Amino acid sequence: MRASRRHVILVMIILGALAPLSLFAVSHIANAQDSFDRRAMLGSIVNNVLQPGQEAFTKASRNLGAAAEHFAQSPDEDSLAALRKAWRAAANAWQAIALFNMDLRLTSIHNQVYKPPANYEFIDKILSGDEIISEAFVDGIGSTSKGLDALEYLIFDPAKTRGDIVDLFDDERRRQFTLALAQNIERKAGEIHDYWSPDGRKYVDRFVKADQAGGVLQGTINMLANKIFNTLQTDLEMWLGEPSGIALDGEPHSELVESPFARHSHSHLAHRLIGLQNVFNGGDDEDQLGFDDYLIFLGAEFDDRPLSQVINERFAAAIDSIDAIELPLAVAISETPEDIAALYENIRQLQILLRADMKSHLSILITLSDRDGDQ
Repeated sequence: MRASRRHVILVMIILGALAPLSLFAVSHIANAQDSFDRRAMLGSIVNNVLQPGQEAFTKASRNLGAAAEHFAQSPDEDSLAALRKAWRAAANAWQAIALFNMDLRLTSIHNQVYKPPANYEFIDKILSGDEIISEAFVDGIGSTSKGLDALEYLIFDPAKTRGDIVDLFDDERRRQFTLALAQNIERKAGEIHDYWSPDGRKYVDRFVKADQAGGVLQGTINMLANKIFNTLQTDLEMWLGEPSGIALDGEPHSELVESPFARHSHSHLAHRLIGLQNVFNGGDDEDQLGFDDYLIFLGAEFDDRPLSQVINERFAAAIDSIDAIELPLAVAISETPEDIAALYENIRQLQILLRADMKSHLSILITLSDRDGDQ
């Protein structure tokens, strides 16, 4: 059984009047405590990571909706293949920005896009029920019965051929539910974009301005660093440690892998790590401003080397470890456990460096995740 989950404790201090900020032109306001411009760093993360990531997910969710509509109208192996391809693209795009659930409202929306594992029993009850299935119906049901994970359950099964899956869609309710799930994912992509947009709810203003130097809390910077720590911890414990048995009894538990039906676990992990590294660097270009530059400014070192460089090397080692696993994760944990152990160790070493050394240099307060004990 999985460890019990507790609510994420979200901590944020909002300072000053929240004057409007452009998503694409965040002002560079020097902080009074030191000369490193933390707000410029947050602006770089918004402009170079969050905003293009949201655009990618919004586009992918639209393609997913269109593919689901075509499949619902003409279910065959070709339209199923197209729908699966669209699902994979949407899932990849989502993993790259999933950590930006910065407040309770955003967390609620994020959970409706992806909150594994899905409640497969309840999904089956919907399929066998008599409620009218529509996108509005899906919008009203619980998070674990919708989103990418629920859609995966309907359109993938490693034990069935594509033809077998298509045959299941002779059931009109299954077609309706599949379409409604995809449409709801598209809706949630729009809600997230609107929440951040300067033309919508302007959360970008609060995200960039909620910066407090030093002290017990650092507002947005503290929160964002904790998102990085907690994402890696979830990957270590829930998606690697428990399925492989490293965090349990030493025996493989393939039923606990992420994305068990699409067998897309490798890609989920890789896109999350790439997304985290982009947040750390303020983008995918070395000239963009991120946590790495903050550590360089502070003169942070590890074994007489720049800490930022060592962290990036450990990100690269973890991503390379994913690429080295050739089998689906559910199979690799039994067939090539040494590859899983290497991946686990590389992510663990990255987590230690971030959660100990970066935390110390940036005066980050560790907050509890839903899988933490007391700190």
